[in-house]
Amino acid sequence: YHKVNDIPGNPVTVPTSLFDEQMAQLRELGYRPVGLEEVIAHYLEAKPLPPGATLITFDDGYRDNLENALPVLKKHGYPAVLFVPIGYLGESRPLPHEERLAAAGIRNRTVDWGELRELEAGGVRIECHGISHRPVADLALDEAAREIVVSKLRLEEALGRPVQAFAFVKGSEADYLPVHLSLVRQAGYELGFTSVSGANGPRSDRFRLRRYNVEPYPARTFELVLK
Repeated sequence: YHKVNDIPGNPVTVPTSLFDEQMAQLRELGYRPVGLEEVIAHYLEAKPLPPGATLITFDDGYRDNLENALPVLKKHGYPAVLFVPIGYLGESRPLPHEERLAAAGIRNRTVDWGELRELEAGGVRIECHGISHRPVADLALDEAAREIVVSKLRLEEALGRPVQAFAFVKGSEADYLPVHLSLVRQAGYELGFTSVSGANGPRSDRFRLRRYNVEPYPARTFELVLK
């Protein structure tokens, strides 16, 4: 997921009521949302995950994740993960891909540093999405390394705990290279997440985990996407 709100003409957004329906549908279809800790234990310690284990993730740190998504997640008793680019925490400027929307009067604000703790207290674990929200493949190698390492250190300082997962910006196979996987591993992360569509299994590369992008799908489409 990215945005959860009811602003018309707002791409990459799932309306709040539909997000609620999708969360209910997960249970109806037999999926079981799990926390990041369980996924880490699965890949590091070979601990089994329950049948239908599902990790709910959000990218980019939109404030509507706190205002709209968190109450729905609490209602259903689901944990989740939010990957934030630290360069936009508490910033009034829009994310790079939001600039055209902002110019048209559609504002999608991001959370600030204090709100990260509020999200964590509600069961949404904060993890890393770099600094500038630019694909690491578009950066010089030293700059990519800084994005991967410094963002982790800053988040750990703010949260007072290890930050263990990194989500590649955009996350297609063109947006990162093998050297970036090595940088993520060397920085001390335990997991890396892409946006390549698909499920994961015990033998998946834990630094190239796949995810399903979720849109405002009708119930049947949502069911088919997850199969």
